[in-house]
Amino acid sequence: MLAAISFFLVFWDVYNIGFVLPVASAQLGVPVSNFLYALPVTTGLVGYIFGELGLGYYAQLIGRKTSLLITLVIAAVGSILSAISQNFVELSIFRFIVGISIGAEIGLISTYMSEITPFSMRGSIVGISTAVGMIEILPVGAMAYFVIPTISWGWRLMLGLGAIVAIPAIIMRYTYMPESPRWLLKVGKKEQAEHEIQKMEAYIKKKFGKVDRVSTDKVPEEIEEQNLGIKALFKDKKIRNRIFIILAVWFFYYIGDYGLVSVVPTLFVQHGIVISTTILYFFLTSIGDPIGSLTGMALSDRIERKTLSFITMGLSFIFFIMWGIVKFPALIIIAGALVFFTQGLWLPVMYAYTAELFPTEGRSAAMGFTDGIGHIGGAIAPYLILPIALSVGIFSITGYSWSFIFMGLTALIAGIIVIALGPKTKNRRLEDISETIVFKDEESN
Repeated sequence: MLAAISFFLVFWDVYNIGFVLPVASAQLGVPVSNFLYALPVTTGLVGYIFGELGLGYYAQLIGRKTSLLITLVIAAVGSILSAISQNFVELSIFRFIVGISIGAEIGLISTYMSEITPFSMRGSIVGISTAVGMIEILPVGAMAYFVIPTISWGWRLMLGLGAIVAIPAIIMRYTYMPESPRWLLKVGKKEQAEHEIQKMEAYIKKKFGKVDRVSTDKVPEEIEEQNLGIKALFKDKKIRNRIFIILAVWFFYYIGDYGLVSVVPTLFVQHGIVISTTILYFFLTSIGDPIGSLTGMALSDRIERKTLSFITMGLSFIFFIMWGIVKFPALIIIAGALVFFTQGLWLPVMYAYTAELFPTEGRSAAMGFTDGIGHIGGAIAPYLILPIALSVGIFSITGYSWSFIFMGLTALIAGIIVIALGPKTKNRRLEDISETIVFKDEESN
């Protein structure tokens, strides 16, 4: 729950840019058709890539806990600088800094939670962490509704608050968060790993009445100190194939997802909806996000994760189309809430699924690489979606509607890839899913 609360705080910076962009651009004189308009979104997502790849790799060396503290410090600094930006170039640079923290956070939290939870509850617990993060969109939306339309510097306040919400997360992590026992075992710190396991066992017995123990004898001596980077992982054909599959899944998913959270408010404004109503619509539709994530948490350990992912993205495709076509306010809100529901349901399932496909000694690096490079999809999303929205459209369908159809198609492609090519993982230990990989890599040397 500590990681989930911290996830909640960091997600402030994931959601606020969509509300901020239309107003900040108007004050700083950047029209939607200008290349600079979407640049803060793109640079932020490029920062995600650097964060996941950089800290994802160094988390193998310095530990999960230390890395997760660093992410929050970076988030605080980037948020303050973003709030005092004087133009879109500065804002784009400072959003890049914020993006580094968010990208690292997303990858590391999923890795950390997968490593410290029993396999029978892995999907549910990772789902709890993500669901708590998804709830963040509700206070962000509520504050945006009351602050942005009424205070001229309200968008700056929205960006700066990211620093304030990061401070308690830093304190909680430093004080209460344990290091991953699996990581400790991999670097040869058996005694410390045993200590952490005993503390977690005591908590789990009290809370759930049973323990699915991680044995400190599970890790052979000769590989305890091994920390694999992405280059080493690519030497194993099985892991290399998984990396490419999951990378493609995240790439297509993030086109639609970051189009949703960062571009849809702009689409509403361009469609003739005033900013206050736009924020209200987006806030009400976003209620589906945490509900979807909680649903994903409940279903993740009951249904094979790759099957659930496909079903979810198929429904997302349908709901995106509905959202772009309906005209009445109530239907806009309902269709949007259904899209948010499916996107929220997907994330805890896929975060758990991605993390469990790779061995402990390379999990952070693999998670960071696949999810990080996958964010290229999100980085280019505004430059794909906005031109479609600003076009006259074809086949008697407006550019506005086509932009939603396009986002739905990217979700559907992500679902098809994972159901067609992804391995099954339900009710399997992490070590069993990738049990031969480290030894195979060692033998190849």
